[in-house]
Amino acid sequence: MNLLKAFLLLIVSRKHKIISFPWCTAVGLLVSSRGFPSLFTALIVVVAMLMTATCVYVYNDLCDLEMDKLNPEKLKNPLPSGEISVREAMTVIYVSGVAGLVLSLLAGIMPFILTVTYMVLFLSYSNPTIRLKKKFLIKEGTLTVGLFLAIIIGSVAVGSLTPTVAFLGLFVSIVPFVGSPAFSDRQDMKEDKKFGVITLANVLVWKRQLEMLIAFVIVFMMLTPLTYINLGLNAIFPIISVFLSLLFLRFLFPVIVKYEYEGWRKAFKSGMIYWFGIQIAFILGSLPIFL
Repeated sequence: MNLLKAFLLLIVSRKHKIISFPWCTAVGLLVSSRGFPSLFTALIVVVAMLMTATCVYVYNDLCDLEMDKLNPEKLKNPLPSGEISVREAMTVIYVSGVAGLVLSLLAGIMPFILTVTYMVLFLSYSNPTIRLKKKFLIKEGTLTVGLFLAIIIGSVAVGSLTPTVAFLGLFVSIVPFVGSPAFSDRQDMKEDKKFGVITLANVLVWKRQLEMLIAFVIVFMMLTPLTYINLGLNAIFPIISVFLSLLFLRFLFPVIVKYEYEGWRKAFKSGMIYWFGIQIAFILGSLPIFL
């Protein structure tokens, strides 16, 4: 199999995680530049984050190969199914990792330093010797820090780190932390238990998982109308944020008492809309429009 095909197949198999990071980098630079970044810088830094995220997640898939073979859903992925060999995956890891670092250096010294930090963190998360993934709260914490770094990388690439970007970074990173137990980690509970990975999904009962997420959504929904002016955002931001928060809560409350797959699936989809939609609200809210 040629490298490009292997690269694309591996990205598609982890598209939700891999694409999230360059997306966050793009959002960070758009908010920081108030919608008008340098197109060259934007392209360089977003592609750099795509390459870096591909490197660390393919490495994660390689380290978790035996675990994924026990997961009915992940068993269909290119590595567990044997569609892509370990050698081909290693080639993708090296090529994408080097490309990500070189491109980030072209974007500036600070994006490069932050990208190296991101890479070291996630490689340590998966590495069989260090295995941060097995340390309680570090599993969720690594994703939280990684998403925050992705936002900051985009911001510093265009030369401006503002309180608005910091608030954006907190939202982008905290939502996965409070949402992972009920959503992404729930799919891996059996494999995590067998391989000694302790997560909030295994520690907290279903109701507590939902209550933690609901509490955050309510607090965020109440804060946005009170703080958006101080953050230099226009009125589009609180309008969209409150609407999306209410929509998300609409799907969370029906499943809080008992886990039920169909309700969980709808809540998960609305959660994705919420996470991406709020980031779009940040972009629109940062535009120099007087509302």
